[in-house]
Amino acid sequence: MPHTWNWCDDPRLLDYRSVQSASYFPASEAGRDEECVAFEMDTHGSSDGSMPTGWQPWSLCFVKTPAGWRMFDQGQGLASPRLALLTSIGPPPRPTA
Repeated sequence: MPHTWNWCDDPRLLDYRSVQSASYFPASEAGRDEECVAFEMDTHGSSDGSMPTGWQPWSLCFVKTPAGWRMFDQGQGLASPRLALLTSIGPPPRPTA
């Protein structure tokens, strides 16, 4: 699928590593059911100086829609306080069906 991954050119994504398993966050905690994936990325930095050059933590958060999974949020480092919790206690348990 040629358009599965789409990334802007500024900053340019050069590489990624340390991809963690998705962590589930229920709507009662996150506002909507979402799954977030944390990783480290390497970029050449942004032309406006808002993103530095080199390796940095990044997170992508997804929601499941009738059309499939869609990215809901992304951010540098731990994208939200709920993700920061993962570093100290680990991810919350997944719900059972």
